[in-house]
Amino acid sequence: MSVNWAPSDFRDPSRGGRAADRSQVRSTARPTGATALGYRVELVEAARDGASAAERRELARRSLTRHPFQLPGFEDTAPGRLAPANAKRLQVRDSAGRLMFSSPVTVRSLPLVGRHMTFGFWSIHYAPLGGPLIDADEAAAVLRHLFAWLGKRFRIRSLAFPFLRLKDPFAELLEAEAEAAGLTGSTANRHARAALHGPQDAESFFNRTVSKKRRKEFARLLRRLGDEGAVGFDTVREPAAVEAALERFLDLEAAGWKGRAGTALKRSGNRSDFVRAAVAALAAEGHVHVDQLKLDGRPIAQLVRFSALGEAVAWKIAFDESLGSFSPGVLLMIEVLSKCLDDPAIRRTDSLAIENHPMIDHIWRSRETIGDMRVALGWRGRVGLALFDLAAAGRKRARSLVLRLIGRRQT
Repeated sequence: MSVNWAPSDFRDPSRGGRAADRSQVRSTARPTGATALGYRVELVEAARDGASAAERRELARRSLTRHPFQLPGFEDTAPGRLAPANAKRLQVRDSAGRLMFSSPVTVRSLPLVGRHMTFGFWSIHYAPLGGPLIDADEAAAVLRHLFAWLGKRFRIRSLAFPFLRLKDPFAELLEAEAEAAGLTGSTANRHARAALHGPQDAESFFNRTVSKKRRKEFARLLRRLGDEGAVGFDTVREPAAVEAALERFLDLEAAGWKGRAGTALKRSGNRSDFVRAAVAALAAEGHVHVDQLKLDGRPIAQLVRFSALGEAVAWKIAFDESLGSFSPGVLLMIEVLSKCLDDPAIRRTDSLAIENHPMIDHIWRSRETIGDMRVALGWRGRVGLALFDLAAAGRKRARSLVLRLIGRRQT
């Protein structure tokens, strides 16, 4: 479903919210090669990324939007493994050469309606949380410059920002600045997923948000598991320990249904190489936790979790399906809830789960609203976004038809 938002009274935030006419608003973002603030836009090939990792780490600390997937250790491991052929990086620098904006992008061309740009990590499947790095103090000015520059200099017709947190400052600013510039936008694929907001007392949160009946059931499962052997929880963070734990995780995942379906990470050299490289790079900087539930010292459930810049994401989970009657994944996520809520350095933990997830939604009761925000830069952009929506609807109908046909054959 797509929700449209379009210009209304063209209120200019720089004028204290007073109404401004269209020419006044657009004149603030006319591309001349450099604005009054001296911004310079660079669209470079992924293999020739002009911004160093140190520059992007520094920008991440002052960015309006921030999360672990934006760190160079994660982003830079994909090119050559998972990056599409049209992968690029969009950057904006100020007059002093300081990096003000950075995001991986892909550019797609449609007949008649031109080029369309998607912001985000090379492979959204591995990073379902978007948003560029953008200097918080000058975010509005940078966005205004990009709207005009991309449309006139690079002939980009629309911009797509997948997997944005719709209640975060960047999403709100994007909508406001697009409206102020007289541009039409839309929000698609809106959904809510489980999250934790902290720090707060984990025990009080658990007792308040999980019913007494469920709490008793979880305690019973833990006692039953204890009858099978010694139960313990631990978390590893040291790079060598993380590397060893990740290999056990890959084995555990491959032994389950993902292995049988051929979708386990270990079944693909490109994907497993990427995961190993990304985890190793982030672990070297202290951004990886591997949480483990063990039975007689053997991991039976593991969660790979990234944390940085006050944000954490529950990236990948696997568990021993032969012990599924004890719900080891659920028991581990309860323990992780305590670790995340009690950590004063973590303001938010995103589950990355699908909406209405049958396991996590009953434990992590807070929600994050996620959606894909798009901005059309002129009529060609509006046509292009409409075509993308039609294509997505067609794929959804085709998948539904295939599933129905498979179901009929099995009955």
